Amino acid sequence: MRAERAAGYCDEPSVASFLQQVARGIYPPPLISDCDPKWHRTRLDAAIDARHGLSGCAAPDQDVVDLI
Repeated sequence: MRAERAAGYCDEPSVASFLQQVARGIYPPPLISDCDPKWHRTRLDAAIDARHGLSGCAAPDQDVVDLI
């Protein structure tokens, strides 16, 4: 996602604030390709989890096959 969407996703008040947090290492740097810098959702999720002391998603209690 581009910086504007990533800022909103991380609940930052502005793109500038989000980019400051990226520079401080709070959020991961963007992936750079031949277009605009973009952030991957799962990398942002991991940074948000770490920021709040969470260990990430818990493993499901059921096997996926049982849900089908």
